[in-house]
Amino acid sequence: NARQRCNKMSADLPIIKSQSENDLIHSLVEKEDNIEYVWLGMKRNQRGFFWFDGSPAEPSQGALYSAWKNNELEIGTWTTERCAFLEFNTKKWIYHRCFNRENIYVLVQKGRA
Repeated sequence: NARQRCNKMSADLPIIKSQSENDLIHSLVEKEDNIEYVWLGMKRNQRGFFWFDGSPAEPSQGALYSAWKNNELEIGTWTTERCAFLEFNTKKWIYHRCFNRENIYVLVQKGRA
């Protein structure tokens, strides 16, 4: 899976906590062909989506920044969706079931300052 690939490089999937970080990740992959999504470093538990560092990824949980597409993230709307992606053409986050496809980009992040 994507996170395991990152861990082998002593890194992890990206965590986004500001508009500038969201834009940076988008700019890093915009020259790639056929990229539709970038894996994000968050996971869902019973309370919602959280970044791998444990901080909330949803405004309802106290996230200071969020880029969820169409404010689609509401408790109860996701039943099997456990992964989150940056949708390339909108620069917004979406949630979906975890899957591997050719058009999903794995970007690694080494540590946060």
